[in-house]
Amino acid sequence: MSQYMNNGRPMFCFVMSETRCFYRFDDLDTRAAQFLDNVSSKFYAKNLYKASAILTVDEQLVSTSEKSRFRQYIPCKAGKCGISIFWCCDAPTSYLLAK
Repeated sequence: MSQYMNNGRPMFCFVMSETRCFYRFDDLDTRAAQFLDNVSSKFYAKNLYKASAILTVDEQLVSTSEKSRFRQYIPCKAGKCGISIFWCCDAPTSYLLAK
């Protein structure tokens, strides 16, 4: 890179210095997915956590007004209409078991 900065076109030497030059190969369509993959790989370390023998199944109602075949109406919940999600959790720690 230093050879290019010394022997290259003078315009580039004036615009950017050798230490501030970098290339970015990025796709705007997949940027969010790449970020989530990087973050989730740090938190989902399966080799660091071993679940106990006691498991529980928990239900969560995600409120939505969208029309779908699997939307439920549960009058006793705060958000009465939504999609029910079931989670398998470790009972002593309440950690979610992924995949």
